[in-house]
Amino acid sequence: LSEASVKRKKDTNEGRMMTTKQTIRWEYVAVVLVMVGLCTAIPSIKKVPHITSTSMVSKRAAPQHSVICGDGWCDVGETCTSCPSDCQLCSPSSVNLTSSEYFSLSLLWSPVAGASFYILQIMQEYDWGLVYNGTNTSFDVVGLLPGTSYTFRVSGAAEGKVGAFSDISSFSTPSGVPKNDGNQQPEVFYTDTTVACIASAGPIDFGAGPLTYSLFEVSYSPDCCWGEPPFNASTGNGVCYYGSAGTVFFVRSAVGNIWGVNNWSDPLQVAIPTSVCGDGSCSPEEYETCADDCAGAPEIPQPPYLIYGGSKWQVIGWNNSNTDVTYRLQSNSSGVWISVQMGDGQAEIDGLIPNTNYYYRLSAQNDVGVSPDSDIVVFTTDSDVPSPPRRVTLSIIDRTALEVRWQVPYTDNGS
Repeated sequence: LSEASVKRKKDTNEGRMMTTKQTIRWEYVAVVLVMVGLCTAIPSIKKVPHITSTSMVSKRAAPQHSVICGDGWCDVGETCTSCPSDCQLCSPSSVNLTSSEYFSLSLLWSPVAGASFYILQIMQEYDWGLVYNGTNTSFDVVGLLPGTSYTFRVSGAAEGKVGAFSDISSFSTPSGVPKNDGNQQPEVFYTDTTVACIASAGPIDFGAGPLTYSLFEVSYSPDCCWGEPPFNASTGNGVCYYGSAGTVFFVRSAVGNIWGVNNWSDPLQVAIPTSVCGDGSCSPEEYETCADDCAGAPEIPQPPYLIYGGSKWQVIGWNNSNTDVTYRLQSNSSGVWISVQMGDGQAEIDGLIPNTNYYYRLSAQNDVGVSPDSDIVVFTTDSDVPSPPRRVTLSIIDRTALEVRWQVPYTDNGS
């Protein structure tokens, strides 16, 4: 190539390099401008301040002005006590009971600052019902039922707002059943030789209503089997028990009204008499109290005596000088008196148990009536040989020995 041609190529290459450098230089400028623009835009994105829960409470944030009660705001530092006009009313103390009757309860509660009236509510099944709406701090709730529990609450109120309710309180009216005050006892009002009729002397305190009925239960024992056959509870003002002369039983009573029945009275022992004064027959019970019937009745005899006896028999005698009188001898060894002889002046009693006490008494009888029993005497049968040993067994020990075993006799008969 010529020198001129080489020079042109060199100039051309240098020109291209300058152009490239200029292009790169402008790209750097563009990048810088973009970065500057971004930095300028970032400060315009403002951070949202954090909202705390204190900004959501009913009290407003600390005011820029002084706290004033009555400005309509419940400010920090104001309470239901210090400023009831701005803040919610305080709740009253729990409802208190001042007195109770069968059909009413008298209630009282403390006043609330700022309250112009009060709302008293009662629980009715599953919801609260209004009992009282007024300015008083006490109220008599009427129209209730005896022996029933009731639940109440109360709140203070003012124009446009109602305070919180108090804690609930429960009170009961007194039981309406008659009171068993010790004056309630059954009493016998009629007897003859076939019947005894008993009425109940009711209590002084009838409860919440008049007495409407009486209940009676009878039994052979004061401690057992009340109301079991042949004796059943009866209703009404009285009850009559029919039975044979001399029957002894016990009766107790209770009274009731529309609200219920009270507790049973103490038992009363009742006996159907063997005779009645004025019927012309003298019984032992009438001997000293019914002279008209018992005039001419035999005197009380002397006690019987033991003539002789053994381990299983006794001969008992008595004075039978009065031939117009029949004597009755009774014996008792187990708590029950049985007649063993009528008439003659002595009685032989066999089939007795050795070494056992036998009690005897004697009464006299004529056409007028029967005397009371004599004094009781006791005689003891003689001892006897023991009863045979029981469960005798024989065992062979070896060729020269036997073993005999037995159990003790049922009784030693006093030996």
